[in-house]
Amino acid sequence: GIGTGMPNAMLEINTSSDLPAFKITNATNGNTLFFVNATTGYVGIGVDNPVYTLQTNGTVSLNNTFYVVSGSVGIGTSGQSGKLEIRNIIAGLNIRSHLVLYNQNEVDGDYTGILFESRRVAPGGKSWFGIVRTGDFGVNDFVFLNRNTADDVSVNTSNEVMRITKTGNVGINTTN
Repeated sequence: GIGTGMPNAMLEINTSSDLPAFKITNATNGNTLFFVNATTGYVGIGVDNPVYTLQTNGTVSLNNTFYVVSGSVGIGTSGQSGKLEIRNIIAGLNIRSHLVLYNQNEVDGDYTGILFESRRVAPGGKSWFGIVRTGDFGVNDFVFLNRNTADDVSVNTSNEVMRITKTGNVGINTTN
C-alpha cells in the first residue's frame, strides 16, 4: 500500500492531498500518459486533470461492443440533444465529415443502411432505408423497404416500396 498501512488490494494508493492519485508521464518530453484524479476518481489518458469520468486525448479503438447503459452519445459535441448527435461545422460538402455506413463485402446485391423500429420485432424492425450495390466502384441504388403488415416478421428485400436508381430514375411500388 502507498499512503496506507492496511491495503485492501494488491496495490492500494491512499492520498489526502490535491496531488493526483496516480500519474504516469513520458520521461523524455514530460507528457502525461495516464492520470487518476485523487478527488473525483476521473481518469485521463494523455490528459492532465480530466473533467469527465474517462477522458482521452487521441483516438480510442474498441475491438468489441461499446454499450451506453443510459444517457446519450455526442460526436463533436458534449451537449447532444438526442440519443446520438453528430455535430460538425463544415462549409460546403466534405463527404468524410459526417456519418459513414460501410459494407466491406464487395458483391452486387449487398445492402447497407439504417433499420427503423417502433416496436421490437425479432430479429429487426419494419422499415429500412439504404443502398444496394449494383456495380463496381461503389455504384448503388437507394432503396426504401417497408413491411406494413401487423405481424412479427421483419422487413426484408421483398418489401421494397421505392428505389432511386444510379441514373436518377425513381420507382415507387414497381419492379422495373
